[in-house]
Amino acid sequence: MMAAPLISLAATGLSAAGSMAGAEGQAKADEFQAQQAINAAEYGRVKAAETGTIMTQNMQTMLGHIQAVRASGGADPRSPTTAAILGRQEQLATNEKGIRIGDIQNQVRSDVQGSQMYTSMAKDALTAGMLGAAGSLASGAAGAFKGMGSNFNFFGGGGG
Repeated sequence: MMAAPLISLAATGLSAAGSMAGAEGQAKADEFQAQQAINAAEYGRVKAAETGTIMTQNMQTMLGHIQAVRASGGADPRSPTTAAILGRQEQLATNEKGIRIGDIQNQVRSDVQGSQMYTSMAKDALTAGMLGAAGSLASGAAGAFKGMGSNFNFFGGGGG
C-alpha cells in the first residue's frame, strides 16, 4: 500500500518541476524583452544625438544660404533686417530640433520604463514559479503522508 502515496509524491515532484520550468521560461522571455527595450533605448540616445548634430548643420547651411541670397541682392549682411530674418529662421530651426529630439527622448524614457517593467515581470514569474512548486510539493507530501495512514510518524513513535 506504500506504492500509491509514493507515486503520488513523485507526480507532485514532476508537477513542481513543471511549474519551475514554466516560470523559468517566462522569466527568460521577459528578460529578452527587457534587453530589447534597453537596446531600443540605446539606439534612441544615439539617434537623438545624430538628429541634433544634423539639424544644427542644416540650420547653419540654411542661414548661410539666406546671407548669400541677401548679399547677392545687395542687402547689407549687417543690417537689422538681415539680423531679424536670420534670428527668426534660427529660432524656428532650434524649436524644430528641440521638438524632434524631445520626441526621441520621450521614446527612450518609454523604452527604459519598458525594460524595468519586463525585468520586474521576470522576477515575479520566478517567484510565482517557486511558490507554485512549493505549494505542489506541500500538497503532494500531505496527500502522500495521509495515504500512508497511521503507520507513518514523523517523530519516530509507533503507529497505532
